[in-house]
Amino acid sequence: MRAAPLLAALLLGALGSCDKAPSEEEIREEIEKARVCLTDLECVNLGSSCPFGCAITVTRSEAERIRGLVAGFESSCAYSCKAVTQVLCEKGLCTAK
Repeated sequence: MRAAPLLAALLLGALGSCDKAPSEEEIREEIEKARVCLTDLECVNLGSSCPFGCAITVTRSEAERIRGLVAGFESSCAYSCKAVTQVLCEKGLCTAK
């Protein structure tokens, strides 16, 4: 019977960690992984979002997931960015030009 409270505490601890918001570094890592491409047509610009850059370029298949991660990150910084004229797949990574 004494194991039940310990088990309950362990389960609550594990469930609570699922709600942890990703850190800036974790989001940056996910953005970098989502940039991998083979062709220009795969790439899309999600726009700017401080502190993640003026042009967040990722593959279309990862766009919604990355958009959600970036939107969920609270930040009070701002950017003044120049317009992106095209997004290309250069050296296997989506890149803004």
